[in-house]
Amino acid sequence: DDAAIQSLTVATDGTITWLRSQSSPEVHNVYFEESEDMITWTDLGQAIRISGGWQMTGLSLPFNQNRYVRARAMAYGGYLNASTSIIESVRLYFNHPIHTLTVTKTGTGSGTVLSSPAGINCGISCSADFPTNTLVTLTAIEDSNSYFAGFTGDCNSDGEVFMNGYKNCVATFNLRAPSEVGGSSNPMTVSKGSGTFIVINYTPANCATDHSVYWGQGPIAGALNWTNNVCSIGASGSATFDPGNPPASNFYYFVVVGNNGIKEGSYGKDSSNIERQVNPLFECFPQELTNACN
Repeated sequence: DDAAIQSLTVATDGTITWLRSQSSPEVHNVYFEESEDMITWTDLGQAIRISGGWQMTGLSLPFNQNRYVRARAMAYGGYLNASTSIIESVRLYFNHPIHTLTVTKTGTGSGTVLSSPAGINCGISCSADFPTNTLVTLTAIEDSNSYFAGFTGDCNSDGEVFMNGYKNCVATFNLRAPSEVGGSSNPMTVSKGSGTFIVINYTPANCATDHSVYWGQGPIAGALNWTNNVCSIGASGSATFDPGNPPASNFYYFVVVGNNGIKEGSYGKDSSNIERQVNPLFECFPQELTNACN
């Protein structure tokens, strides 16, 4: 015959599980008890049937001390199951307290925060319980249109937090400003459409969710004058609109500018004829345009 196998476990979340298998007799009327000395027992209640055994959840069990838990049940036996016996299993346990770690995301951008040990996946789950004195390390993964600006709150700048109580860590994600539209390697093109309509083809700006077209009228004398605009042309790489005809002997000049719903970005030279620069986070200086869309 196979050996009778059973296990009695206590989890830090207040779950007691009694698993029985192989030649262990079937039992009924299963209940759990708890004691500090194995002399006086406190009834915890009736267990429920699960696959392979019995279980109780949501119990409030003492922490930071040696305690005992006992599973007791009735089993039929004898000739025609005419007799009943008590079967029990006792386990010594020591529960470490658990503490909740909550991650709060802030900023104009988006991203995901993961934890090691596993538990936080924020995104989806932004709080988890960890045993006391656990060192939890958070990792931030920014979305493609955002950058991670750092951890604050109860964790250090490396995302580490020591779980000796309730903790809250803040992860900041900000949107990247749009980069240059097209660029010198793939400049935009302007072609004539039907009537006075024109078609502009361009390479969308990195991280931009929308674009606008600005144009001015030549001849050029001094600074460019962006007096007209069409806002919210999307990010498809092509726009068709009607600027009308310029006056005789004049012409139009155009620029396509990307934006991310908050900030509008543009490259080129400023009014001092100095090339605008980009910092390591791809934040470009917003260009102040007359009748700007953003």
